[in-house]
Amino acid sequence: MFPDYKVDYPRTSIDDLNESQCVAMFRFQKCDMYRLLEALQIPECYICSQRTFVTGMEALMILLRRLTYPNRWCDLQAMFGRSESELSLIFHKVLNLGNRTCLIKQGRSGLILDDIHDRFGHLLETLDLVWLDPGIFSQVIHEKGAPLNQCWGFIDGTPRPMARPTRNQKIMYSGHKRTHCIKFQSVQAPNGLIAHLFGPIEGKRHDAFMLGVSGLADKLRRF
Repeated sequence: MFPDYKVDYPRTSIDDLNESQCVAMFRFQKCDMYRLLEALQIPECYICSQRTFVTGMEALMILLRRLTYPNRWCDLQAMFGRSESELSLIFHKVLNLGNRTCLIKQGRSGLILDDIHDRFGHLLETLDLVWLDPGIFSQVIHEKGAPLNQCWGFIDGTPRPMARPTRNQKIMYSGHKRTHCIKFQSVQAPNGLIAHLFGPIEGKRHDAFMLGVSGLADKLRRF
């Protein structure tokens, strides 16, 4: 007999959660969830390929919870009252499609672009941000005890482990971390926000190489 994949858990609504629960589950306050829904231009509802219907707010909650912590789909069934397949379809629907479908034909197949990244990815690549104030940030860092008085952010290279690939194993292998991975470079401001993000690149690359190819030094000189 085939296993029963029916889910009998109740659906979670944003109205059922208090402020502390929203922050713990999604890293956003309850009032900010509505602001984020509008800022990301999430539609009122989504209809997935197999006709699953979901509201925009529920889709946003599933997206944020999946990105907040490395949850498995089976871990989220009890929270959202949906099956693993439904959760996966909803997650990729809101992440890849948004309000529109971006389709680039490659021969006989198509590639669906990440719509949210396509529209807002430039905010992770530029230093021309309304909230970025190096003067105030460097002052705050110095007042916290740092000997430098002109440091406004912190840079680091971060490897993200991955399964050993079938091909190009040497390229993706990091001898320092002793694992196959892809690497990212981020600059974090003292308010906790990422001011600049670059990647991914091959796991074998050094942080100094990543700094050079990212072009961050030139951006800092212009900034």
